[in-house]
Amino acid sequence: MIPAGRSAVDDALAAALFGYQSASYRKRRLWLEFPPEIRPFHRAGARKRFYDREQLAVHAENLRNGTEVPIPVLDVDPRDPAPEQQRPGDLLDRDEAYEAIPVESRPAMATWLRFIAPPSGGATTAGPEPDFILDNTRFWRRDTILEWNSRRRIIGRRKG
Repeated sequence: MIPAGRSAVDDALAAALFGYQSASYRKRRLWLEFPPEIRPFHRAGARKRFYDREQLAVHAENLRNGTEVPIPVLDVDPRDPAPEQQRPGDLLDRDEAYEAIPVESRPAMATWLRFIAPPSGGATTAGPEPDFILDNTRFWRRDTILEWNSRRRIIGRRKG
């Protein structure tokens, strides 16, 4: 999850902040040396890494200049936000968006994947359009998912 109001960077942008080419950044596995204040935005096991731009910029500047400017602390754990920390503008990846749909109206995962599949051959998708794309990863705002779910017709549910 990318918390509402935060800017995310992928590996390519993180590498640039630290003055590396993407391949060197990945080869050196620099993300393993990040201080604990820098919490990843990506889910555990996700194929792509995303971090907070402001946090990485401060850390990179500290490394370049040998300074100890405090790294801004996020007010929410992006990997496991408490219910009271969930905001309408949070950006959710495919699996997080699926989990945001209330259980009583949540489709099967295979159906969800069909709903959000990118359109091809001029077809349109039945699911919500992504609000943000970073490194070919699609993200939806929490309120986009909930609004879409409230409008969709669910078999066995009456209109109204």
